[in-house]
Amino acid sequence: MKISVKISPQKEIRAYLKIEKELIILKTARQEKENVVNDDYESRFLGVAIERAAGNNLGNIKDDSVFEERLEILQKEYLHWYYKIAYKYKLPTARILAFIMRLISK
Repeated sequence: MKISVKISPQKEIRAYLKIEKELIILKTARQEKENVVNDDYESRFLGVAIERAAGNNLGNIKDDSVFEERLEILQKEYLHWYYKIAYKYKLPTARILAFIMRLISK
C-alpha cells in the first residue's frame, strides 16, 4: 500500500533551482577544464547534478547505508520534481537544450 504525501510547490521549485545551480557549477567546471564539451558528457550532467543536489540536502546523516538509501529515494523525487516543474512552467531541460543548441549552431 502506497501512501501519498502532498508536497508543497515551493519544495519542488527549490529542488528544481538546486538542480539548476548544480548544472551551472558542473558546466562551468567542465568549461574551465576543457574548452570543448563532449556531447556524451552533456547527457550525464543532469544525473550528476541531481545526485549532488540531493546529497547536499542530506548533510547530517552519519551512517553510510542510511545515507545511500535516503539519497536514492531523494534522487528519484528530485528527478520527478525537476521534470514536473520544467513541464509546468515550460522550461527547457537538459535533454532539450542539446537539441536547441544544435539547431542554433547550424
